[in-house]
Amino acid sequence: MKNQLVAIFTFFIASFSAFSAENIINIEALTLQQMEYYQVERHFSGRVIKQQDAKLAFEFAGKIKSIDFDQGDKVTKNTHLITLDTSLLEIEKQKLQASLKRIEAELSLAQLDLKRLDKLQKQNYSAEQSLDQINTQINVFQASKSEVQAAISGVDLQIEKSHLKAPFDGVLGQRFVSIGEIVAPGTPVIRLLKNGHNQIQVGVPQHLKQTIKPYMPVIISGKEYKAKALSTGAEIDPISHTLLMRFAIPDDVTVYAGQVARLKIKQNKHALGYWIPLSALTDGIRGTWNIYHINQQENTARLKPTIVEVIYTDGKNAYVSAALPDKSKIVASGLHKVSTNIAVNIVNTTLASKVKLEGKLK
Repeated sequence: MKNQLVAIFTFFIASFSAFSAENIINIEALTLQQMEYYQVERHFSGRVIKQQDAKLAFEFAGKIKSIDFDQGDKVTKNTHLITLDTSLLEIEKQKLQASLKRIEAELSLAQLDLKRLDKLQKQNYSAEQSLDQINTQINVFQASKSEVQAAISGVDLQIEKSHLKAPFDGVLGQRFVSIGEIVAPGTPVIRLLKNGHNQIQVGVPQHLKQTIKPYMPVIISGKEYKAKALSTGAEIDPISHTLLMRFAIPDDVTVYAGQVARLKIKQNKHALGYWIPLSALTDGIRGTWNIYHINQQENTARLKPTIVEVIYTDGKNAYVSAALPDKSKIVASGLHKVSTNIAVNIVNTTLASKVKLEGKLK
């Protein structure tokens, strides 16, 4: 009988020890820090534009003779890009030069006649009418000469403008014509984008205008840069009804005209609450969310589920409203191994702030 009592007592002690050890779990605690507001991060899409973006065209009609550069090539100012066929202009110029020589010859002959008549008049052998006629003829020849010279200058100008030149240093964009194609005056043939001085244009809602700072973060191809605000809303986009704003991108950033860019804006929303990691949230009843509040008693700490309202989440952390006093401690992670009223042992405590949560709690 005595042996049976000893065995029962030993089993009871062992069971009690095992029960106690099983229900005291090591946890990582989070000390809540009450905030008066939270930040909402919003992205607005825009596109990369160039400070100078020119669609070049010829001033005169003609047929494309040669294309010296193509899309993507870098060119400097005054570089010849595209040339028109000038064969007809050259022929026209030759005809005008021939007419000019004929007029000059006729003018030279008339001037010789004038000298002879002038000499005869001094000897009283020439009539006044003959002198008037030859002077008039000389004036006509001189006027004709000036007219032909002006026509030659016009042809020379057309020949010069048949060579399309780059008005500034830049990179060639889309080409709109091919060799042999006839183009009309003013028809764009190629696009030229100025090197550097890249900008983004983005539409921002009017009520967010006050959130724009001198330098704003922009995201291009997954990378974030600081862009300088150039224009904080000079006009309203007629389609989106947003303020069109422009921001300068650093010159060392490789971008392309038309590339998608996103402006990142952080807006303060006033509401009392706490930042917690998503790992601290667990499902409650009837679609509610719970956190486990660490209720510190005399010698033990036990868990108590507390309903919270999720106000905002950024995908990693949540801003919640809870009926808990500031500096309360909750379970930060590992909710799969805890339950209501279980005894816990705090092995690490972190002060809850959004910056710290992003760096320490996954």
